[in-house]
Parts: sequence; C-alpha cells; structure tokens
Amino acid sequence: YEGVVNGNRYTIKRKETPEQLARNYLHDLAESYHEKNRERFGLDLPPVGGSLPFDPELSKRTAAAFDRAKHDPAHPFVKKSYDQFKAELLAQYRHLKDAGVSFEPWESPGQPYANSKEMQADVLGNKRIKFFKGGDMPADHPLAEKVSGDTNYNDILRGVHDVLSHAKEGHQFGPKGELQAWGEHARLFSPLARHALTAETHGQN
Repeated sequence: YEGVVNGNRYTIKRKETPEQLARNYLHDLAESYHEKNRERFGLDLPPVGGSLPFDPELSKRTAAAFDRAKHDPAHPFVKKSYDQFKAELLAQYRHLKDAGVSFEPWESPGQPYANSKEMQADVLGNKRIKFFKGGDMPADHPLAEKVSGDTNYNDILRGVHDVLSHAKEGHQFGPKGELQAWGEHARLFSPLARHALTAETHGQN
C-alpha cells in the first residue's frame, strides 16, 4: 500500500494469503474512504498498519479509568469530540452503504452472531452486517441521537465498527481482538474524533 498523509509518503508491504484475498473488498473500501476524506476530516494516520501489543495490566487500568469517568456530555471538549466523531462515523456508514453493504437491525433475543467468525462470514460472503439494537444509554448521551427512524448513532457504530475493524482483519470479540479492532478503526478517524472512538470502544472493552 502506498499513500501520502500530511505530506509524508508511506509504503506498507502486506503479504497476501488465500484467506486475505477474500477480504480485499473491505481493505479497498477502507482505503477509498481514507483517500476521499483525508483532507475533509484531517485524517493523520495511514489507513493500514501493524498490530498493537497487548498489555493486560494497561487494559485493566484503561477499563478502571473508563469506569471512573464522569458522564458529562455538555463539557465543551466532550461535545466537540463527539460532534466530530458523529460526522465522520456517518460518512463511513454512507460510504459502506454506497458500496452495497447492507445494515440490518437485530431486535430479537440474544446476539445476531454466535461469534466473530460467523459475523465475518456474513460480511464477506453476503456484504451484510446485522447490528444489535438496544442496551442502556442515557437519553443525553451524544450517540443516542437518531440518525433515521429509530436508528441512532450508537446503532450504526456497532455495525460500522464490526465491518471496518473486526470483519476486515478477522479480529475476534475479546480483549486482544477488541484492542486490535480499536487500532484499525482509529486510522479512519481524525485526532479529535479518536477521543470519542476510544471511549466507545477501547475504553469499554
């Protein structure tokens, strides 16, 4: 992969395997989104990169910090970060839909997929993601805002994150996989929006 971010050219070599070839359309979508929106949103990281080291103690401290954090959506910086995050998330959602990826709400008991492999197979084979709706969220949470109908930003975050992070690279649902998925998705967000992304993904997982 080659590209330019903030005037700096980067080259990343990726060894293709038969398993990776089936996932190329997701890599292409991530890269085309990045190219289209790099200047618009100020994306400062290349769209692909290496894995992140997993530190269990750091993950525990991150989770503890998240649990201690105050719910303060009116704080100027929090509002600014989430406003930017929502704008970029919506752009990713529309980019995927324009490419033919379908988003189907899951409102039945349980989860839409038994595991991450089942979800990945649906995304790769059918260009479809079933996203979980529901869960407890304060009414004043920034992601509780409706996008269309009864679908809110939290709903589309679940679908977009699974497609562009878990399904694209095969990261499992679990502490190690969630860390890698956060790292992958962070590359498609601006520095300001990454604060909100981190709170909603890495901080909670």
